[in-house]
Amino acid sequence: VFKTTRDAIREVVQERVEDNRQMFKTDAFQAHYVLKSLGHDLQALKLSGSPESCKQLPIVHRAISLLKRSLMGTYHGVSPRYLDRYLAEFCFRWNRRDSEETIWFSMLKAACFALPMGYAELRR
Repeated sequence: VFKTTRDAIREVVQERVEDNRQMFKTDAFQAHYVLKSLGHDLQALKLSGSPESCKQLPIVHRAISLLKRSLMGTYHGVSPRYLDRYLAEFCFRWNRRDSEETIWFSMLKAACFALPMGYAELRR
């Protein structure tokens, strides 16, 4: 579970952002203002679901829209118990959406080297 506290955000940014001054574009979540104290530029946009919000953060809205369509269209409902697995699959597909030529190789490799999963393991 990803924590969105000031301390958690500070830790992640210090660990993963190399340059001292980066531009971050976020919603107006209060904990994001810790980025300014780290010396970064912050453009916090308070968005309320208006059509203007889709123009400000288009990739975020595209990802959420695709996730919703995937969950409703492919699975026709999602059990909260397995939501993390559905999200993991969506992230896998999203991260590889521009590399169609390597998807088949990844799937073939996973099919060949993955260990079989029993029903008892699936129910955990």
